[in-house]
Amino acid sequence: MIMEKDGIVYATAPAMLIRTPHAFVGRSGGVSPHPFCSLNAAQTVGDAVENVEKNMGLIADSFGFDKKSLVTVRQVHSDKVLVLEEMGASGHAGVEADAIVTARKGTPIGVLTADCLPIILVDHARGVIGIVHAGWRGTLKGVTLKAVEAMRTSFGTDPADLVAAIGPAIGPCCYTVNDDVAEGFKGAFGNPGGFIEGGGPYRINLREANRYQLVMTGVGVEKIAVERNCTSCRNDLFFSYRKDGGTTGRQLSFVMQ
Repeated sequence: MIMEKDGIVYATAPAMLIRTPHAFVGRSGGVSPHPFCSLNAAQTVGDAVENVEKNMGLIADSFGFDKKSLVTVRQVHSDKVLVLEEMGASGHAGVEADAIVTARKGTPIGVLTADCLPIILVDHARGVIGIVHAGWRGTLKGVTLKAVEAMRTSFGTDPADLVAAIGPAIGPCCYTVNDDVAEGFKGAFGNPGGFIEGGGPYRINLREANRYQLVMTGVGVEKIAVERNCTSCRNDLFFSYRKDGGTTGRQLSFVMQ
């Protein structure tokens, strides 16, 4: 569901996460100039530091959290998961990982995307949350699977208790890949459910591949919300690395409890 608050457009999954503050924040409502216009949340894309700080302040104020408490990591398209324990929420921005899981209360966790898939995981029964950044590399490495497993081993989560929200990402309508990537998906999935389409160029469905992985861990199909807006098609709402030609901002997705 696409919503707007304080000039910020964002996607949300209220039916699944009604008790959990979260948002897949879009690109509008910030101060960054072209080509990062306007709510860029990344310090690593060439935008001025003061712009990003202002943007993060706008997001934090709008959604009701302290921007200094937000935990992010240095995303490297891996299957690494940061398990954030009850203490020590700061100082993780340099940690290489592509998922975060925690039972810590009052600490927002987030990932940055601009075509890759953001996924929010919530275990209401045990008070555990997770967030995942999954591009094609992370999907093939099973980063979503690893995040669910980390929630289980570290905090006792039963995957059957999880609810999940898959946020805006590039869709198969626009996500063409080379033969090597397509072969990787064929090897990993055997192409169930049409995760690979076409043939020269191939197109990849990241949403359905990760939804399939969630179901394989034991998450109920009916407990997975999927935002269908493609970041490339709806480049007016969301940053798209491909549509913007490689120079663009990053949007924040976050969850907290």
